[in-house]
Amino acid sequence: MSQTKIVAISSFPCYGNAGLKPMLTILSGHLIPVPSILLTATSDIPGFIKTSTAFETLLEGTLEFCKDSGMKVVLFCGYFYKASQIDFTVKMYYKYKVIITSVILDPIMGDDGRIYVEKEILNSMPRILAIANIVIPNITELGVLASGNLDINGQIQELLSQHPALTIIVKSIRSKKERIGIKIRSLQTYCDIYHRYIPVKFGGTGDVFVSYFINNYIINKISLPQSVKKAAHETLKCIKKSIKLGGNELICV
Repeated sequence: MSQTKIVAISSFPCYGNAGLKPMLTILSGHLIPVPSILLTATSDIPGFIKTSTAFETLLEGTLEFCKDSGMKVVLFCGYFYKASQIDFTVKMYYKYKVIITSVILDPIMGDDGRIYVEKEILNSMPRILAIANIVIPNITELGVLASGNLDINGQIQELLSQHPALTIIVKSIRSKKERIGIKIRSLQTYCDIYHRYIPVKFGGTGDVFVSYFINNYIINKISLPQSVKKAAHETLKCIKKSIKLGGNELICV
């Protein structure tokens, strides 16, 4: 009997709870991490240092092992350090498509209106979007994937018209009533989820949310809207606990 593993591509910081770190905590034995870059600390910590990994060897070797072991794989794509990593991931997707049941993309490119990856990554992102089943951008990243001159709903509709089978989960949407929320859109789903906005910022909050979502939706097979709602609630609990404990690191409950 085959088992499903989450092969996850993203950054791995030594200090701080972002990238692959919360995924290891939340997804535990279901996760097979493939670091795209090693960091001494999360990017919100001044003076952090980046160290390259043997990314291509790690990803291909991991997928080959999964195939030989009879595993089914959900491929998660988070932070890419270089555009060549995106191109290689797409290549590996087609090589190992027989074992990959779905692709979840968190297109980590920027936040709060600021882009923090190189232009080549922005140019390569549509290639991995084309193979994704679920994409989970924030507002800034949504504006990169779609036309920036449209409003949020227009950008979502543009992506759905280009990729009809795609499920789009847009996170970190601020409302006028001091609330923050998420829009879920696909051909089958139309749902908005909001909760109270807490004016504090921890690095890795989006990674924690995505980790809980994958655990709910892929591992525990909860419905899409309930998986998102539960992940938002779980992330909010982490933020509240982290504030209570003090410090600058987001703590997973």
